[in-house]
Amino acid sequence: MALTKIGTDGVQDDAITSGKIPANAVGSSELAHESVTLDKLPHGDSNIDGKFLRANNGDHPSFESIPAGTTINNNADNRVITGSGTADTLNGESNLTYDGTTLGLKSNDARITIEDNTNGTVNSALRVIAFNGVNFIQSGTDLTNDSASTLAFSSINGATEWGRFDSSGRFMLGTSTEGHASADNLTINDSGNSGITIRSGSSNVGTILFSDATSGAGEYAGYLDYAHNDNRMTFGTNGAERMRVDSSGNVGIGNDASFPVYTHVNSRNFMLGTGGESTALQIHSSNNTYGGIYFGDVADRTDANSYIGSIEYKHGDDWMKFRTNGSERMRIDSAGAVTKLHQPSFAAKYSHNGDFTWNNMAKFPFNTELFDRGFDYNNSTYVFTAPADGLYQVNFHTIFRYNVTNLQPALRKNGSTFYRTLSSFSWQSGTTNYDNINLSVLMELSTNDYIEIINASGFNVTAHGGEYAHFSAYLVA
Repeated sequence: MALTKIGTDGVQDDAITSGKIPANAVGSSELAHESVTLDKLPHGDSNIDGKFLRANNGDHPSFESIPAGTTINNNADNRVITGSGTADTLNGESNLTYDGTTLGLKSNDARITIEDNTNGTVNSALRVIAFNGVNFIQSGTDLTNDSASTLAFSSINGATEWGRFDSSGRFMLGTSTEGHASADNLTINDSGNSGITIRSGSSNVGTILFSDATSGAGEYAGYLDYAHNDNRMTFGTNGAERMRVDSSGNVGIGNDASFPVYTHVNSRNFMLGTGGESTALQIHSSNNTYGGIYFGDVADRTDANSYIGSIEYKHGDDWMKFRTNGSERMRIDSAGAVTKLHQPSFAAKYSHNGDFTWNNMAKFPFNTELFDRGFDYNNSTYVFTAPADGLYQVNFHTIFRYNVTNLQPALRKNGSTFYRTLSSFSWQSGTTNYDNINLSVLMELSTNDYIEIINASGFNVTAHGGEYAHFSAYLVA
Protein backbone atom coordinates (compact mmCIF):
# COMPACT_ATOMS: atom_id res chain seq x y z
CA MET A 1 0.00 0.00 0.00
CA ALA A 2 1.29 3.45 -0.93
CA LEU A 3 2.33 5.96 1.74
CA THR A 4 -0.17 8.86 1.70
CA LYS A 5 0.77 10.86 4.80
CA ILE A 6 3.83 11.50 6.89
CA GLY A 7 3.26 13.02 10.33
CA THR A 8 5.72 15.21 12.08
CA ASP A 9 6.43 12.47 14.58
CA GLY A 10 7.58 10.24 11.72
CA VAL A 11 10.31 12.54 10.44
CA GLN A 12 13.62 12.88 12.21
CA ASP A 13 15.11 16.24 12.87
CA ASP A 14 16.88 17.72 9.80
CA ALA A 15 15.92 14.61 7.79
CA ILE A 16 14.36 16.61 4.99
CA THR A 17 16.39 19.34 3.39
CA SER A 18 15.44 21.60 0.53
CA GLY A 19 17.60 19.48 -1.77
CA LYS A 20 15.61 16.31 -1.05
CA ILE A 21 12.31 17.75 -2.20
CA PRO A 22 11.83 18.91 -5.78
CA ALA A 23 10.50 22.42 -6.26
CA ASN A 24 6.77 22.71 -5.75
CA ALA A 25 6.57 19.01 -4.81
CA VAL A 26 4.79 19.73 -1.57
CA GLY A 27 2.28 22.57 -1.68
CA SER A 28 0.60 24.21 1.22
CA SER A 29 -2.48 22.15 0.49
CA GLU A 30 -0.48 18.96 1.12
CA LEU A 31 0.49 19.96 4.65
CA ALA A 32 -1.87 19.64 7.54
CA HIS A 33 -2.48 22.69 9.73
CA GLU A 34 0.41 23.07 12.20
CA SER A 35 2.07 19.93 10.76
CA VAL A 36 5.41 21.76 10.49
CA THR A 37 6.45 23.21 13.83
CA LEU A 38 9.22 25.65 14.64
CA ASP A 39 11.51 22.91 15.91
CA LYS A 40 11.36 21.22 12.48
CA LEU A 41 12.78 24.36 10.77
CA PRO A 42 16.48 25.21 10.58
CA HIS A 43 17.61 27.20 13.64
CA GLY A 44 20.91 28.50 12.39
CA ASP A 45 23.67 29.18 14.87
CA SER A 46 24.56 31.61 17.63
CA ASN A 47 25.05 34.40 15.08
CA ILE A 48 21.33 34.77 14.67
CA ASP A 49 20.41 34.80 18.35
CA GLY A 50 18.04 37.67 19.17
CA LYS A 51 17.09 38.17 15.51
CA PHE A 52 13.65 37.86 13.94
CA LEU A 53 12.56 36.28 10.67
CA ARG A 54 11.30 38.89 8.20
CA ALA A 55 9.40 38.30 4.97
CA ASN A 56 11.07 39.87 1.98
CA ASN A 57 8.24 40.62 -0.42
CA GLY A 58 8.41 37.30 -2.35
CA ASP A 59 12.11 36.61 -1.77
CA HIS A 60 13.53 34.22 0.80
CA PRO A 61 12.90 35.28 4.39
CA SER A 62 15.87 36.53 6.34
CA PHE A 63 16.84 37.03 9.95
CA GLU A 64 17.00 40.67 11.05
CA SER A 65 18.18 42.33 14.23
CA ILE A 66 15.61 43.89 16.54
CA PRO A 67 16.21 47.71 16.73
CA ALA A 68 17.61 49.09 19.95
CA GLY A 69 14.88 50.18 22.48
CA THR A 70 13.43 53.81 22.21
CA THR A 71 13.64 55.85 25.38
CA ILE A 72 10.68 58.10 26.48
CA ASN A 73 11.80 60.70 28.95
CA ASN A 74 9.45 62.29 31.52
CA ASN A 75 6.63 59.91 30.64
CA ALA A 76 3.39 59.65 32.60
CA ASP A 77 -0.29 58.86 32.02
CA ASN A 78 -2.06 60.94 29.35
CA ARG A 79 1.03 62.93 28.37
CA VAL A 80 1.41 63.65 24.67
CA ILE A 81 4.73 62.26 23.33
CA THR A 82 6.87 64.55 21.17
CA GLY A 83 10.26 64.28 19.47
CA SER A 84 13.41 65.31 21.32
CA GLY A 85 15.93 65.96 18.56
CA THR A 86 17.89 62.90 19.68
CA ALA A 87 17.64 59.53 17.90
CA ASP A 88 15.53 56.89 19.62
CA THR A 89 14.54 59.38 22.35
CA LEU A 90 11.08 60.93 22.92
CA ASN A 91 9.68 63.31 25.52
CA GLY A 92 6.47 63.10 27.55
CA GLU A 93 5.04 66.64 27.71
CA SER A 94 3.84 67.44 31.23
CA ASN A 95 1.93 70.57 30.02
CA LEU A 96 0.25 68.85 27.06
CA THR A 97 -2.14 66.03 27.89
CA TYR A 98 -4.95 64.05 26.29
CA ASP A 99 -7.19 61.73 28.26
CA GLY A 100 -9.31 60.53 25.37
CA THR A 101 -11.79 63.40 25.84
CA THR A 102 -9.92 66.60 26.59
CA LEU A 103 -6.77 68.00 25.06
CA GLY A 104 -5.12 70.14 27.72
CA LEU A 105 -2.42 72.80 27.32
CA LYS A 106 -1.28 74.46 30.51
CA SER A 107 1.70 76.75 31.14
CA ASN A 108 2.53 80.33 32.03
CA ASP A 109 2.63 81.24 28.34
CA ALA A 110 0.45 78.61 26.68
CA ARG A 111 -0.41 79.06 23.02
CA ILE A 112 -1.58 77.07 20.01
CA THR A 113 -0.43 78.20 16.58
CA ILE A 114 -2.10 76.89 13.43
CA GLU A 115 -0.66 78.44 10.27
CA ASP A 116 -1.68 77.96 6.68
CA ASN A 117 1.23 79.35 4.66
CA THR A 118 -0.13 78.39 1.27
CA ASN A 119 -1.66 80.77 -1.23
CA GLY A 120 -4.36 78.52 -2.57
CA THR A 121 -8.09 78.89 -2.71
CA VAL A 122 -8.63 77.21 0.65
CA ASN A 123 -7.09 79.25 3.46
CA SER A 124 -9.08 78.32 6.51
CA ALA A 125 -6.34 78.12 9.09
CA LEU A 126 -8.58 77.19 12.00
CA ARG A 127 -11.85 75.32 12.27
CA VAL A 128 -13.50 74.16 15.49
CA ILE A 129 -16.58 72.01 14.82
CA ALA A 130 -19.30 71.31 17.40
CA PHE A 131 -20.47 67.78 18.23
CA ASN A 132 -23.44 68.11 15.87
CA GLY A 133 -21.03 68.54 12.97
CA VAL A 134 -22.88 71.65 11.83
CA ASN A 135 -21.90 74.68 13.91
CA PHE A 136 -18.28 75.77 13.99
CA ILE A 137 -15.79 78.60 14.29
CA GLN A 138 -13.28 79.12 11.53
CA SER A 139 -10.86 81.73 10.23
CA GLY A 140 -12.17 82.44 6.78
CA THR A 141 -15.79 82.82 5.79
CA ASP A 142 -15.87 80.00 3.24
CA LEU A 143 -13.66 76.97 2.69
CA THR A 144 -13.70 77.71 -1.03
CA ASN A 145 -12.67 81.35 -0.71
CA ASP A 146 -9.31 82.91 0.03
CA SER A 147 -10.53 84.68 3.17
CA ALA A 148 -8.02 83.77 5.84
CA SER A 149 -8.06 87.34 7.17
CA THR A 150 -11.66 86.97 8.46
CA LEU A 151 -12.68 85.06 11.60
CA ALA A 152 -16.23 83.82 11.17
CA PHE A 153 -18.76 82.20 13.50
CA SER A 154 -21.13 80.21 11.31
CA SER A 155 -22.71 76.93 10.36
CA ILE A 156 -20.85 74.37 8.26
CA ASN A 157 -19.33 75.83 5.06
CA GLY A 158 -20.64 79.26 5.98
CA ALA A 159 -24.25 78.52 5.02
CA THR A 160 -25.44 80.61 7.98
CA GLU A 161 -23.11 83.21 9.48
CA TRP A 162 -23.81 84.71 12.91
CA GLY A 163 -20.80 86.95 13.35
CA ARG A 164 -17.34 87.81 12.06
CA PHE A 165 -14.18 89.74 12.80
CA ASP A 166 -12.95 91.25 9.56
CA SER A 167 -9.36 92.02 8.55
CA SER A 168 -9.57 95.43 10.26
CA GLY A 169 -10.65 93.95 13.59
CA ARG A 170 -14.24 95.16 13.26
CA PHE A 171 -16.93 92.85 14.61
CA MET A 172 -20.21 92.39 12.76
CA LEU A 173 -23.10 90.47 14.28
CA GLY A 174 -25.82 89.28 11.93
CA THR A 175 -24.24 90.96 8.91
CA SER A 176 -21.12 90.98 6.77
CA THR A 177 -21.37 94.73 6.10
CA GLU A 178 -19.85 97.15 8.59
CA GLY A 179 -21.66 100.28 9.78
CA HIS A 180 -20.82 103.92 9.12
CA ALA A 181 -17.11 104.71 9.09
CA SER A 182 -17.43 106.82 12.25
CA ALA A 183 -19.04 103.96 14.20
CA ASP A 184 -18.06 100.65 12.59
CA ASN A 185 -16.10 98.88 15.32
CA LEU A 186 -19.24 96.96 16.27
CA THR A 187 -22.21 96.51 13.94
CA ILE A 188 -25.38 94.66 14.96
CA ASN A 189 -27.98 93.72 12.39
CA ASP A 190 -31.34 91.97 12.44
CA SER A 191 -34.20 91.93 9.97
CA GLY A 192 -36.52 92.72 12.90
CA ASN A 193 -35.94 94.38 16.25
CA SER A 194 -32.33 94.37 17.47
CA GLY A 195 -30.46 95.58 20.52
CA ILE A 196 -27.84 95.11 23.23
CA THR A 197 -28.59 93.96 26.78
CA ILE A 198 -26.43 94.94 29.76
CA ARG A 199 -27.49 92.83 32.76
CA SER A 200 -26.28 93.93 36.20
CA GLY A 201 -27.04 93.01 39.79
CA SER A 202 -30.23 94.28 41.41
CA SER A 203 -28.27 96.81 43.49
CA ASN A 204 -25.54 97.56 40.96
CA VAL A 205 -24.95 99.83 37.99
CA GLY A 206 -24.77 99.14 34.26
CA THR A 207 -22.47 101.55 32.43
CA ILE A 208 -21.36 102.62 28.96
CA LEU A 209 -18.19 104.76 29.01
CA PHE A 210 -16.75 107.04 26.33
CA SER A 211 -12.99 107.42 26.71
CA ASP A 212 -10.02 109.08 25.03
CA ALA A 213 -7.40 107.91 27.53
CA THR A 214 -6.13 104.75 29.23
CA SER A 215 -6.02 106.21 32.72
CA GLY A 216 -7.51 109.00 34.82
CA ALA A 217 -10.72 110.94 34.20
CA GLY A 218 -10.31 110.56 30.44
CA GLU A 219 -11.42 106.95 30.80
CA TYR A 220 -14.95 108.14 31.61
CA ALA A 221 -15.12 111.54 29.89
CA GLY A 222 -18.63 110.66 28.72
CA TYR A 223 -20.86 108.03 30.27
CA LEU A 224 -24.31 106.55 30.51
CA ASP A 225 -25.24 104.87 33.82
CA TYR A 226 -28.28 102.92 34.92
CA ALA A 227 -28.52 102.30 38.70
CA HIS A 228 -30.78 99.38 39.52
CA ASN A 229 -31.02 100.18 43.23
CA ASP A 230 -33.17 103.28 42.59
CA ASN A 231 -33.87 102.78 38.86
CA ARG A 232 -32.41 106.06 37.65
CA MET A 233 -30.43 106.83 34.51
CA THR A 234 -27.66 109.44 34.44
CA PHE A 235 -25.83 111.05 31.54
CA GLY A 236 -22.37 112.50 31.97
CA THR A 237 -20.08 114.72 29.90
CA ASN A 238 -16.53 115.87 30.68
CA GLY A 239 -16.49 113.42 33.57
CA ALA A 240 -19.47 114.87 35.44
CA GLU A 241 -23.21 114.15 35.62
CA ARG A 242 -25.27 116.51 33.43
CA MET A 243 -28.72 114.96 33.25
CA ARG A 244 -30.72 112.51 35.34
CA VAL A 245 -33.98 110.68 34.68
CA ASP A 246 -35.45 109.22 37.86
CA SER A 247 -37.66 106.16 38.28
CA SER A 248 -40.81 108.27 37.77
CA GLY A 249 -39.57 109.75 34.50
CA ASN A 250 -38.75 113.17 35.99
CA VAL A 251 -35.82 114.87 34.25
CA GLY A 252 -33.17 117.11 35.75
CA ILE A 253 -30.52 118.85 33.62
CA GLY A 254 -27.50 120.42 35.29
CA ASN A 255 -28.29 118.73 38.60
CA ASP A 256 -25.92 116.28 40.29
CA ALA A 257 -26.44 113.97 43.26
CA SER A 258 -25.82 116.79 45.77
CA PHE A 259 -28.83 118.79 44.60
CA PRO A 260 -32.34 117.67 45.70
CA VAL A 261 -33.93 117.71 42.26
CA TYR A 262 -37.32 116.28 43.23
CA THR A 263 -38.46 117.41 46.66
CA HIS A 264 -42.24 117.22 46.13
CA VAL A 265 -44.33 114.57 44.44
CA ASN A 266 -45.48 115.68 40.97
CA SER A 267 -44.16 119.20 41.55
CA ARG A 268 -41.47 119.11 38.87
CA ASN A 269 -40.94 116.71 36.01
CA PHE A 270 -38.26 118.73 34.24
CA MET A 271 -35.72 121.07 35.79
CA LEU A 272 -32.79 123.03 34.36
CA GLY A 273 -29.77 124.17 36.35
CA THR A 274 -28.89 124.27 40.02
CA GLY A 275 -29.39 127.98 40.67
CA GLY A 276 -25.64 128.56 40.83
CA GLU A 277 -25.37 130.23 37.43
CA SER A 278 -27.39 131.52 34.49
CA THR A 279 -29.52 128.88 32.81
CA ALA A 280 -31.43 128.99 29.53
CA LEU A 281 -33.50 126.86 27.21
CA GLN A 282 -33.33 127.63 23.48
CA ILE A 283 -35.80 126.53 20.81
CA HIS A 284 -34.30 127.07 17.36
CA SER A 285 -36.65 127.15 14.35
CA SER A 286 -36.27 128.28 10.76
CA ASN A 287 -37.67 131.55 9.38
CA ASN A 288 -41.45 131.74 8.88
CA THR A 289 -41.97 128.67 11.08
CA TYR A 290 -43.10 128.17 14.66
CA GLY A 291 -41.30 127.37 17.87
CA GLY A 292 -43.51 126.21 20.69
CA ILE A 293 -44.13 124.55 24.01
CA TYR A 294 -47.32 122.51 24.15
CA PHE A 295 -49.35 121.19 27.05
CA GLY A 296 -51.66 118.19 26.79
CA ASP A 297 -53.44 115.60 28.90
CA VAL A 298 -53.71 112.79 26.30
CA ALA A 299 -50.99 110.87 24.45
CA ASP A 300 -52.72 110.75 21.04
CA ARG A 301 -51.18 113.54 18.95
CA THR A 302 -54.26 113.63 16.70
CA ASP A 303 -56.41 114.57 19.70
CA ALA A 304 -56.72 118.34 20.28
CA ASN A 305 -56.34 117.71 24.00
CA SER A 306 -52.72 116.75 23.37
CA TYR A 307 -51.96 120.44 22.70
CA ILE A 308 -54.81 122.11 24.57
CA GLY A 309 -52.39 124.69 25.99
CA SER A 310 -49.41 126.24 24.25
CA ILE A 311 -46.88 129.03 23.98
CA GLU A 312 -45.98 129.68 20.35
CA TYR A 313 -43.58 132.04 18.59
CA LYS A 314 -44.02 132.81 14.88
CA HIS A 315 -40.76 133.72 13.19
CA GLY A 316 -41.02 136.17 10.32
CA ASP A 317 -44.06 137.93 11.82
CA ASP A 318 -42.34 137.82 15.22
CA TRP A 319 -45.34 137.51 17.49
CA MET A 320 -45.89 135.31 20.51
CA LYS A 321 -49.19 133.61 21.19
CA PHE A 322 -50.58 132.02 24.35
CA ARG A 323 -53.39 129.48 24.22
CA THR A 324 -55.53 127.83 26.88
CA ASN A 325 -58.35 125.33 26.46
CA GLY A 326 -57.46 125.10 22.79
CA SER A 327 -58.00 128.81 22.02
CA GLU A 328 -55.75 131.82 21.76
CA ARG A 329 -56.01 134.07 24.82
CA MET A 330 -53.19 136.57 24.41
CA ARG A 331 -50.82 137.76 21.69
CA ILE A 332 -47.80 140.05 21.83
CA ASP A 333 -46.92 141.50 18.43
CA SER A 334 -43.48 142.51 17.13
CA ALA A 335 -43.95 146.04 18.49
CA GLY A 336 -44.88 144.81 21.97
CA ALA A 337 -48.60 145.53 21.70
CA VAL A 338 -50.65 143.07 23.75
CA THR A 339 -54.01 141.78 22.64
CA LYS A 340 -56.24 139.52 24.70
CA LEU A 341 -58.81 138.02 22.40
CA HIS A 342 -60.82 136.42 25.18
CA GLN A 343 -60.17 138.82 28.04
CA PRO A 344 -63.45 139.03 30.05
CA SER A 345 -65.20 142.20 28.99
CA PHE A 346 -68.56 143.49 27.83
CA ALA A 347 -70.47 146.62 26.83
CA ALA A 348 -74.27 147.11 26.80
CA LYS A 349 -76.85 149.84 26.14
CA TYR A 350 -80.61 150.41 26.55
CA SER A 351 -82.40 149.77 23.28
CA HIS A 352 -85.03 152.55 23.84
CA ASN A 353 -83.68 155.69 22.16
CA GLY A 354 -85.65 158.21 24.19
CA ASP A 355 -86.58 159.39 27.68
CA PHE A 356 -87.87 156.90 30.26
CA THR A 357 -88.53 156.93 33.96
CA TRP A 358 -85.75 155.33 35.95
CA ASN A 359 -87.49 154.38 39.18
CA ASN A 360 -85.81 154.70 42.55
CA MET A 361 -83.71 151.58 43.47
CA ALA A 362 -84.41 150.06 40.06
CA LYS A 363 -81.76 148.65 37.75
CA PHE A 364 -80.87 150.55 34.65
CA PRO A 365 -82.27 148.29 31.89
CA PHE A 366 -79.21 147.71 29.68
CA ASN A 367 -80.90 145.11 27.49
CA THR A 368 -78.70 145.17 24.37
CA GLU A 369 -75.14 143.80 24.30
CA LEU A 370 -72.64 145.60 22.10
CA PHE A 371 -70.14 142.80 22.74
CA ASP A 372 -69.57 140.16 25.39
CA ARG A 373 -66.25 138.30 25.49
CA GLY A 374 -66.83 135.31 27.67
CA PHE A 375 -70.64 135.67 27.74
CA ASP A 376 -70.58 136.94 31.32
CA TYR A 377 -73.28 139.66 30.98
CA ASN A 378 -76.98 138.82 31.23
CA ASN A 379 -79.09 141.26 29.18
CA SER A 380 -82.27 140.03 30.86
CA THR A 381 -81.25 140.63 34.46
CA TYR A 382 -78.78 143.44 33.56
CA VAL A 383 -76.08 141.78 35.67
CA PHE A 384 -72.38 141.17 34.93
CA THR A 385 -70.81 138.13 36.68
CA ALA A 386 -67.04 138.00 37.14
CA PRO A 387 -65.61 134.85 35.50
CA ALA A 388 -62.29 135.07 37.35
CA ASP A 389 -60.61 136.70 40.32
CA GLY A 390 -59.01 140.07 39.53
CA LEU A 391 -59.24 143.82 39.19
CA TYR A 392 -62.06 145.06 36.96
CA GLN A 393 -62.59 148.46 35.43
CA VAL A 394 -66.35 149.30 35.52
CA ASN A 395 -67.95 152.23 33.64
CA PHE A 396 -71.47 153.77 33.49
CA HIS A 397 -72.84 156.77 31.57
CA THR A 398 -76.26 158.31 30.90
CA ILE A 399 -78.03 161.65 30.37
CA PHE A 400 -81.12 162.95 32.27
CA ARG A 401 -83.33 166.05 32.63
CA TYR A 402 -86.30 167.68 34.36
CA ASN A 403 -86.71 168.64 37.95
CA VAL A 404 -83.38 167.22 39.19
CA THR A 405 -80.75 169.09 41.17
CA ASN A 406 -78.76 166.01 42.26
CA LEU A 407 -78.52 162.43 41.13
CA GLN A 408 -76.99 159.39 42.82
CA PRO A 409 -76.51 156.34 40.52
CA ALA A 410 -74.77 153.42 42.26
CA LEU A 411 -72.80 150.31 41.36
CA ARG A 412 -74.17 147.49 43.48
CA LYS A 413 -72.09 144.35 44.17
CA ASN A 414 -73.68 141.01 45.09
CA GLY A 415 -77.01 142.74 45.80
CA SER A 416 -75.86 144.70 48.85
CA THR A 417 -72.57 146.61 48.57
CA PHE A 418 -72.83 150.03 46.91
CA TYR A 419 -70.24 152.08 45.11
CA ARG A 420 -71.97 155.47 44.78
CA THR A 421 -71.32 158.67 42.89
CA LEU A 422 -73.16 161.90 43.88
CA SER A 423 -73.63 164.65 41.32
CA SER A 424 -75.28 168.05 41.95
CA PHE A 425 -76.81 170.22 39.25
CA SER A 426 -78.31 173.69 38.92
CA TRP A 427 -81.42 173.06 36.86
CA GLN A 428 -83.49 175.94 35.54
CA SER A 429 -87.22 175.41 35.67
CA GLY A 430 -88.98 175.39 32.33
CA THR A 431 -85.96 174.21 30.30
CA THR A 432 -85.61 170.85 28.51
CA ASN A 433 -81.82 170.60 28.44
CA TYR A 434 -80.03 167.36 29.41
CA ASP A 435 -77.27 166.88 31.93
CA ASN A 436 -74.98 163.84 31.96
CA ILE A 437 -73.46 161.69 34.63
CA ASN A 438 -70.57 159.19 34.57
CA LEU A 439 -69.39 156.53 36.99
CA SER A 440 -65.97 154.87 36.64
CA VAL A 441 -64.46 152.61 39.28
CA LEU A 442 -61.60 150.06 39.55
CA MET A 443 -62.79 147.31 41.82
CA GLU A 444 -61.67 143.87 42.91
CA LEU A 445 -63.99 141.01 42.17
CA SER A 446 -63.81 137.33 42.96
CA THR A 447 -65.11 134.60 40.71
CA ASN A 448 -68.94 134.68 40.54
CA ASP A 449 -69.25 138.14 42.14
CA TYR A 450 -71.88 140.12 40.22
CA ILE A 451 -72.51 143.82 39.68
CA GLU A 452 -75.39 146.03 38.41
CA ILE A 453 -76.28 149.74 38.06
CA ILE A 454 -79.21 151.05 40.19
CA ASN A 455 -80.86 154.43 40.95
CA ALA A 456 -79.95 155.21 44.58
CA SER A 457 -81.07 158.89 44.41
CA GLY A 458 -84.15 158.39 46.59
CA PHE A 459 -86.55 159.42 43.81
CA ASN A 460 -87.43 158.65 40.22
CA VAL A 461 -85.33 160.16 37.43
CA THR A 462 -86.06 160.95 33.79
CA ALA A 463 -83.17 159.28 31.95
CA HIS A 464 -82.44 158.66 28.29
CA GLY A 465 -81.58 155.43 26.48
CA GLY A 466 -80.19 154.55 23.06
CA GLU A 467 -76.64 155.65 22.39
CA TYR A 468 -76.70 157.95 25.43
CA ALA A 469 -76.56 155.20 28.07
CA HIS A 470 -73.80 152.61 28.39
CA PHE A 471 -72.59 150.03 30.92
CA SER A 472 -69.21 148.24 30.48
CA ALA A 473 -66.58 146.33 32.42
CA TYR A 474 -63.34 144.47 31.67
CA LEU A 475 -60.72 142.50 33.56
CA VAL A 476 -57.55 144.52 33.98
CA ALA A 477 -55.36 142.14 35.93
